[in-house]
Amino acid sequence: MVARPAGGVLSKQSRTLQQGLPRCALSERSQTKGGATCAALALNVIVTSLLFLVLRPKYIVLFWSLVCIGFWHVSLFSQPQRNPPAIDEIFGRFLPTLFVAYGFWRAAFRFTMPKVTVNAPIESCVLYLSGFWVGVLNNLTFDQLPLSRLTSSDIGKRSGGIATLVVLILAVTVCAINQVREIRKTGWLPYYVGWYMVGGLVLLVLALLPDLSLRLHHYIIPIILIPGTAFPTRLSAIYQGLLLGLFLNGVAAFGYDPIVQSAAVLRQDATLGSLIPDFFTNATTWNSSLPLANQTLTWGPLPDDADSPWSGFSLLVDDVERYVGTGMEYALQGLNASIPHFFRLAYPFEQLCAAMPEPWKPRNTHGNDEAIPSTSARQSGNSNRGGSRRNHWKERGRQNGGRRWEDQQQAEGSWGRAQDSWGDTSFKPDTPDPWAYPEADWNPPEPETKEPETFEELLKVQAHMHSDFIKDLIPFYLKTVEAAEKEEPEVKLEAYLEEMIQKRKASGWYWSLSDSGKKDGDGWSDHRASNNGWGVPQDNGWGAACTGHVEDDVLGDWGQTRPQDKGWGDYAPQSDGWGAAKRHPHGRRRGGPKPGRVSLVFPSTMRIEQGFQPTPFPEHNVYLTDPVLPSLLERLLPKSVLEDVQPDLQRLGDDVVKVIRPLASSPLVAPPTVIQYDQWGRRIDALQTSEGWRKLKAIAQKEGIPGIFYERLYGEHSRVYGFAKILLMVGDTQEVFCPLSMTDGAARILEQLGKGPWHDLYERLISRDPAKAFTAGQWMTERPGGSDVSQTETVATPTSRRHSYGEVYTLNGVKWFSSATDSEISLALARTGSVEDGSRGLSLFLVPLRLPLFPGPSETPSPVSNNIFLHRLKNKIGTHALPTAELSLEGAEAYLLSALNKGVKSITPVLNITRVWSAVTSIGHLRKCLEIAVSYAGVRRIHNGKELLKDNSVHVERLAKISLLYRALTHLVFGVVQLMGRVECGVVGAKDESLRLRMLTPVVKAFAAEKASGGMEEAMAALGGAGYMEENGFGRAIRDALVEKIWEGTVVVLALDTTRATQDPIVISSYTSVCAFPPFEAKD
Repeated sequence: MVARPAGGVLSKQSRTLQQGLPRCALSERSQTKGGATCAALALNVIVTSLLFLVLRPKYIVLFWSLVCIGFWHVSLFSQPQRNPPAIDEIFGRFLPTLFVAYGFWRAAFRFTMPKVTVNAPIESCVLYLSGFWVGVLNNLTFDQLPLSRLTSSDIGKRSGGIATLVVLILAVTVCAINQVREIRKTGWLPYYVGWYMVGGLVLLVLALLPDLSLRLHHYIIPIILIPGTAFPTRLSAIYQGLLLGLFLNGVAAFGYDPIVQSAAVLRQDATLGSLIPDFFTNATTWNSSLPLANQTLTWGPLPDDADSPWSGFSLLVDDVERYVGTGMEYALQGLNASIPHFFRLAYPFEQLCAAMPEPWKPRNTHGNDEAIPSTSARQSGNSNRGGSRRNHWKERGRQNGGRRWEDQQQAEGSWGRAQDSWGDTSFKPDTPDPWAYPEADWNPPEPETKEPETFEELLKVQAHMHSDFIKDLIPFYLKTVEAAEKEEPEVKLEAYLEEMIQKRKASGWYWSLSDSGKKDGDGWSDHRASNNGWGVPQDNGWGAACTGHVEDDVLGDWGQTRPQDKGWGDYAPQSDGWGAAKRHPHGRRRGGPKPGRVSLVFPSTMRIEQGFQPTPFPEHNVYLTDPVLPSLLERLLPKSVLEDVQPDLQRLGDDVVKVIRPLASSPLVAPPTVIQYDQWGRRIDALQTSEGWRKLKAIAQKEGIPGIFYERLYGEHSRVYGFAKILLMVGDTQEVFCPLSMTDGAARILEQLGKGPWHDLYERLISRDPAKAFTAGQWMTERPGGSDVSQTETVATPTSRRHSYGEVYTLNGVKWFSSATDSEISLALARTGSVEDGSRGLSLFLVPLRLPLFPGPSETPSPVSNNIFLHRLKNKIGTHALPTAELSLEGAEAYLLSALNKGVKSITPVLNITRVWSAVTSIGHLRKCLEIAVSYAGVRRIHNGKELLKDNSVHVERLAKISLLYRALTHLVFGVVQLMGRVECGVVGAKDESLRLRMLTPVVKAFAAEKASGGMEEAMAALGGAGYMEENGFGRAIRDALVEKIWEGTVVVLALDTTRATQDPIVISSYTSVCAFPPFEAKD
């Protein structure tokens, strides 16, 4: 036990109070300081709201405004450390606060605030400011909870402490789990887990430092948690606002206390310099022979000075105020004898305590009556303070001349006349509509009535009436349908409208004219079906066709529809506009309404969240729900291989739905950009792809694409296994498989060259580690021709240098399309022979996009280091995230790969591989569209909700056609995939199979690309209008899949290629010698 006059282990953020004891006023640092504080709070809340709702500045300006307003509000008004506030000390804390706040912006706010606040000012205002002001006013919110020290003795003795702790733990757990789930969707979870583990280890080390105590002040908690909110969700916005407010409250009110503190720093004895009571119990008088439960702590009496302001004593035991009164002893029973205890003693003046360390340092002098609560407030606890605030706001409302909406005034019906009412009528706009909320327990006052002052006033209210009756026609239609289904008598429109009119008249919420106004037959005063009623097309009534007779129709041509005009609701300018009053040429109204008594109509409205709500279609494991792939693999793969790869495919099926698809649809994926010049005018051609696209490519590389094909863990079946993965992922990967397909082709060429100087590059191309893996492109397309490479203009010039990779050439020319512009290397055709040689004068080169190809740890090669210049990015119909560019090679270094002038033959393996990839990509997009259409049919109800689409035979027939197309294409394409695996592994008999592969490759590529596009459009139409919405993914899938009809050859080009292959009799013989793909044998 340690007893000190005014010391002990005390956190500056501690706020506690034992049940049944009044709290010392100095622990009430959070209490507002009268009218000035309340006025400042109101002003700052209004200003921050206007920033979100009206001003809407740039997001970083909005962020800095919140930081500055919150910091200075705490420093000057809600929790100043001194009175008057010490401006120099505040500025001493303000500068480091700005540095930390900038870290918040970089780490989290810049990712969330622009996404949440765009086009949603009201929602973002509520999301951010609700949490922000709760955090800034921490002294009025969290400090009021009966928790401060998480020790069993303190929690057990506080009334409601255990329940509060349980609720807090549950709330924090739910929030943490939800945030982890959101982070996992984006693929960033390992990154955050790693850093938070490092942070946990750092805290553990700090906690173990000798003679120091780890103090997680509440400004430190936001610093730890804010980086985990860097995601564009509504909950992240709430978390950010709350944590930013807590941070500003902590640093503005208490400064930057260190995270570890010694006991001497924590004690901070007698910070006020006032009188300190004397403990009679000390080390000399302590009787160590008695147990702690039998000990009593004693202290000296109050000073004898008659002018002494002190009214008693305030005792803190382990930071908790345990006693307030005039007694001079405190029994220690109930304290845990196995741990040390700390005691503080101070003189209170009414509710003001002297000689207390922070946070009990007083803010005001004794003369400031406004800051010292009355005795009654001290005895009644927190409730009276809340009442004082309510009275204060009520008084402000009266002083400012605003409306008085207190409960007793509403009950008395004394609304008065609102000066800012809508139009010229006198009514309260935000009064609830009893028709829109019939269940509300709200008793409207007697309607205020008056004679119409102007004809325009009647027209405005008549417009309300129109919308009201239109709303009434909706339930009439439903009643008509219901009566027809039940074979009941037909519901008459006239009777239904009459019933509605009577109901509204009885409620007092219906416009009506006096009888004197009806007798003249003005055509609008009665609103019954028998007299130009609503919805009844007779004479000049509402919705009726009118040929211009307006003499007696004082409302103008309501809903006038002339057969030769523009249709319902269109007005003729010569008729004075829709709903406008007709006036006599001499200025006299004709047929106008007679004076009468009127009552108000409030039209009810339907919000978007009311009424029928479509059911979102579910998303399931894409492998388990695929209609053909699992059974296809059972046919193509041996049982041992299938048992080995199936768990991995099932796991990938879940990841596609939970990780890959959300990432591909997130704002992290965006079109690439290029910066051609730096600020000094130097050409840099910096290509910047989106973060989400790079993550998707990394995911594919980790899945073993294209590494699986060359690891050959399953031999000839590796191709089937790898392309099965591609089929599942391709619809949700934003075309990252385009560069990976060319990487596959480049790896195949280097593999055929054998182990040699290329081996290190080959290992990079097939690596599963995204940090090491390379990707490759292929550059053949030039301006003179696309697939026709015979007119290639790029020229290769030999040099005297030689590289370990071979002869060094320099290339000069223009590559019109390059779809893997962000790759590390590319394969390119360039002319080494004469122009007359056509394609026979081309050679194959390997071109590094940047030099050196393998930079050191401290090297960052320039994008133009190999004299390759990026002129512009292509503006394409689809594949928007894929960087496709126009390049010029101006002396680019390249290495000869093929024999001289044998480039077209050498690059053929790349073409064959990428064409198979293109076919798999086409059916992969079709698979995703079919998945959505089938899933939607399982939740969409028709026929008044009695039948699901999946039970409708006509709709199922359409889905069956799409499914049959997908099944056929998948079997066809994977037959070629199996052939490719057998040929690459040199399986016995693969010689003839290689010839069949040569002929079938262009066939399946053309057939899959052509047919899949039509199937995808059919699947989109299966959702009706919902299918045409961009959010469901149909649009992107169809746009991206269209490129497969062009890339690596159109149908015509592929047909010519197939024809060229058939010129070889050996190819025809190998193709016709079997009737099916292996492992089936030919049968007569």
